[in-house]
Amino acid sequence: MDNGYKLISSINDLSEFLKDLDICSEIGLDTESSGLDFFKDRLLLVQFCINNHIYVLDVIGLEKDNLTYIIDLVKGSNKTCIGHNIKYDLKVLKANTGILLEEVFDTMVIENVLTAGLGAGFPSLAELLEKYLGIQVSKKEREEFIGAYAVTQEMLLYAAIDVKHIISLKEVMWNELENNKLTKVAQLENKLVPVVADMEFEGVAIDELLWNKLTSKAKEKSIEYGKELLEEAINGIISQLKGKTAFEMCELIGANTGKKDEKLYLKSITEFDYALPELKQRININSNPQILKLLHLNKIPVASTGKHELEKVKGQYKLTDKLSEYRPYSKKVSSFGEDFVQKINPITGRLHANANQIGTSTGRWSYDNPNLQQIPKETEDEDSRYRHCFIARLGHKILTVDYNQAEFRLLGAVSGEPEIIKAYLAGIDLHTLTATKIYYVPIEEVTTKQRWNAKQVNFAVIYGSSEYGLYYNFGIPIDLGRKHLNTFFESYPYVKYFVEYAGEKIWENLYSVTPYGRKRFFTNKVAFPNWRDALKFKQSTIRKGVNMIIQGGSADILKMSLVDIYYNNPFGDALKILMAVHDEGVFEVREDLVNDIVLFIINIMEKNEQIFLGEIPAKVDFKVGDYWSK
Repeated sequence: MDNGYKLISSINDLSEFLKDLDICSEIGLDTESSGLDFFKDRLLLVQFCINNHIYVLDVIGLEKDNLTYIIDLVKGSNKTCIGHNIKYDLKVLKANTGILLEEVFDTMVIENVLTAGLGAGFPSLAELLEKYLGIQVSKKEREEFIGAYAVTQEMLLYAAIDVKHIISLKEVMWNELENNKLTKVAQLENKLVPVVADMEFEGVAIDELLWNKLTSKAKEKSIEYGKELLEEAINGIISQLKGKTAFEMCELIGANTGKKDEKLYLKSITEFDYALPELKQRININSNPQILKLLHLNKIPVASTGKHELEKVKGQYKLTDKLSEYRPYSKKVSSFGEDFVQKINPITGRLHANANQIGTSTGRWSYDNPNLQQIPKETEDEDSRYRHCFIARLGHKILTVDYNQAEFRLLGAVSGEPEIIKAYLAGIDLHTLTATKIYYVPIEEVTTKQRWNAKQVNFAVIYGSSEYGLYYNFGIPIDLGRKHLNTFFESYPYVKYFVEYAGEKIWENLYSVTPYGRKRFFTNKVAFPNWRDALKFKQSTIRKGVNMIIQGGSADILKMSLVDIYYNNPFGDALKILMAVHDEGVFEVREDLVNDIVLFIINIMEKNEQIFLGEIPAKVDFKVGDYWSK
């Protein structure tokens, strides 16, 4: 093999490759493309490391049928393909061959399993090679592939080196998994990688017409309420602005005054009737520092411009009410405006968001490009119908299946709390039950407001929040929040014991573990300048650790279910997994098979949840429609 690798440019070059493929146990895999759009950009090379031999497929030289034949052989071998961020390679290969490899080991995903809570985002292959093997590699040649139509000798050598050490890296990482008792979690995550790849590859259809209509409405309202907000803010400080130059007015509020020439120009404007318009056009009402300054100049006692801080003075000041009225529409324009639909792939006509299966330290999902977990919730207001825009193909329906109070059921199970167990066995809503405890009222007399407050108390316990958190996040007065929390733990003593005992173990071990076995690690105890900082660090560690047990445990259950649904799917293309958002799975299902598919999915999701719930019955809710609904 010249230069340490064998170049395969035709089907006649496969003899050695086939021999190694037959006897190997694992395969190193990587691809090189001319860009990151797996539908549009050209696949240039596919690299394999098999039995310490490196094979580089010259995709440009190979006919498409030959590439498909080779990838089909790899899939048929049932050998594990090892790669870094292999999800991308799976999508590229499926786009070019129609084949999705399903036996994989992803070093990037596994590093996040090993360092959950300690790692920094998504590590590169170069970082892992240096960390685990002490090998330094350069990635600068990667830029040569961008937009390339041909492959140079240097690019071939880079591609070969990129896959050379991946199997050795996997072996070291596997030892780390065994040492940390994380092999079971790693196997789940690796089984999930092809599921996520296929989910992203499939994408979801968007009703652009409705989306653009919502965007136009949001813009219209944003402009209208923005003008009213600015006028209200300025009218309240007119007396403070009079006698000042345009420059001094801007300085007072912190508005942009530009460069030297602009500053001189603003200083020259001394007439109030001319200076005020200059000020107005320079104020950025989306700037939190400027808005906070305007609030303070209007003598409104708030510490920040945050939502929960504004809730404290709701109805007391016209200006803060105007700000609260403006913000939702501004958010819709910035986060869910024209940029969103521009991410629709022009080739497929569908949105292919990036789903991070370990997007958080608890193992829960995150999304980007765009973030599908921030889509506004539906209300009766037609301006909020963003989920209506996520639609099914002709002859299909969107099925949403959501775990019912997943975290609270799991809390009841891991704590063994009899009151929670009895409630779920009797079909009683836990938030309503908690309301009866903290308000001392019969269950039939619980009001909507009382249930809402009780729900926040329930969540506060899971998230390790205090009475101050209840006040800051939900506007519940501190004394009342403290009373509610004390009553909660008096009413559910097993939960109190669980939180205390789990907290002690987390602080002792510096890691938290879910019922499935996933771990979240914490930094070593360090010296602090005073006892208050040390106590805050300990409380933060325990709070995050206890939350990890419940939130991470719920994430494990959903992942187990998605894996089972995908690999045991008897309906073929009539059932597609589209999204995994929080505790819900979103599917596209053929209309004539809806009932059968609903039963199939519910059975799997409840079966996997039941494994961890003991006496508490598992439960999921579902909804079928023409769009994504909940």
